Amino acid sequence: MPTRKVIFFIGILIFLFLWNPCAYAEAEKPTEEKPAFELPEVVIIGEDQSKVTIGGEREPLIDQPFLRKVELGLEPMEKISPLSFLPQRKENITEFSFAYGSFNTLKTNLSHGRQIRDKGYYLFGIGKYKTDGEFLGRRYNQDNAFLEWGFKPAEKLDLKIATSGILKDYRLSNSTITQKADLFNVELGVEERIGEGSSLGCQFFGQIANLKNSDKAKSEIGGARLQARIGLTERNLLNLEAHLYQERLKLGGNRRRYLISFISLSDEFLLFDRLWVNLGLEYKEKSKPLTSFLYPTARLSYELIPNFNLWVKYKPGMTVPLFDELYIDNDYTEVNLDILPQKRRFSLEEGMEYKLSQNLSGNISFFQRRFRNFIALFDDDTTGSWQNILNVFSEGVEASFVYNLADFSLREGVAPIHRSVGVADFSLRLRYVYERTEDEDQPDKKVPYRPIHSLKISSRYSYGALEIDLSVLMQSERYYNRSQSLPFYWMLEAEISCRITEQLLIFVQGENLLQEKYAERFSYPLEYSKFSGGLKLKF
Repeated sequence: MPTRKVIFFIGILIFLFLWNPCAYAEAEKPTEEKPAFELPEVVIIGEDQSKVTIGGEREPLIDQPFLRKVELGLEPMEKISPLSFLPQRKENITEFSFAYGSFNTLKTNLSHGRQIRDKGYYLFGIGKYKTDGEFLGRRYNQDNAFLEWGFKPAEKLDLKIATSGILKDYRLSNSTITQKADLFNVELGVEERIGEGSSLGCQFFGQIANLKNSDKAKSEIGGARLQARIGLTERNLLNLEAHLYQERLKLGGNRRRYLISFISLSDEFLLFDRLWVNLGLEYKEKSKPLTSFLYPTARLSYELIPNFNLWVKYKPGMTVPLFDELYIDNDYTEVNLDILPQKRRFSLEEGMEYKLSQNLSGNISFFQRRFRNFIALFDDDTTGSWQNILNVFSEGVEASFVYNLADFSLREGVAPIHRSVGVADFSLRLRYVYERTEDEDQPDKKVPYRPIHSLKISSRYSYGALEIDLSVLMQSERYYNRSQSLPFYWMLEAEISCRITEQLLIFVQGENLLQEKYAERFSYPLEYSKFSGGLKLKF
């Protein structure tokens, strides 16, 4: 068995680094996002909290890009941008995908989008993901749907209405009760461009989240967001942003309300040739219990040579706990109201971005951060709970590069934007993160789920209608509580697809191909491979 693994691993490295095909197209084909690995005892509201963010920061619930497109859908929907309509483009796209695999796993999605002349568009979709038998005596089911409508009443005015819903249910390992989680979102936004480089926007949003077990928890969020971008000069942009929203938590007859207010003011300008400066001031406040944070922000970016930038960023911040972090406590029977907002008191990053050639680009950054009331997931032998760690220090380095090759000389006269028989594509992506995280008050106790090393390598090779995707994920030892750890693991995934016609594609996927025994979370050791196959139709 060890010999087989060594041979496989050497083969993968040869494919990833030494293979030298003569092609990758200028426009890389987007791939459908794979469903995250679902852990039956982890309550997931809005985002998968079972996945630990490596090298990055937890994103607040409300802080999303202005007039953000609902991104629950499919690859073709990227062609219909909510803010950039092309009068000559009239899209009418329908896509259906279906896959079935081991452990009675079923994945299916149907989505449709259409651009209505040059004035509007709509998107809608439905999907299902279910599995039974992956964990003995447990099942998992998720249904989701989204609908979005965009319209341009005037040349410089954009309007968007969007709603989405997710229904999940699964059986707990220590209970015969079926756990259910429902999430519904609605958003109404409008943005008007009032001049060259200037715009005004307003957004109203709401969210209802339900968590049902022997008792029931509920979260209701509603609020508004205002934004003004003002172009003072050709190379000076002033940005003002304000959020105000209220969240109400309910468990049985108990209710808890709190209000979040956020104001940000920043100015970005060209100080002198090739040196951009962004200076700002932000204020964030949460009631019950009252906590507030006022912090300056800054970013410098200097173009040393063409396609080579150096930058420095200073950005503290405050993150309010998410609904599932407040609720997952004591086997889902209480609201964890004692958890406090996480304050990033100090955050300094320095880095560089480079494009060495048309085919190769990358970046590297060094960071130092200090947190107050750091929010961490602690595991025990039943379920996880979110807790604060008073003072946490983090430092490290993050590096990534992308390598694309394209050679269309195999077929004369083929334009770079077309893929045809005789045209081969190759791409390679690498992302490495080194992060040292320490509890400043108790250095001998570990911060849970913060691996020191994380590496992901992915490669794609296609020739004509055939495409092969390989990815390797490696993570070093990580602790699931203050003293006990999970071992290093690595996992190999692959997908082989073949485009039968322009509208039909068939594929086969495999996870953990070498049957490595590993655990991403405590009490979930896995040692088997998962396979699925299916098709995608686009018309």
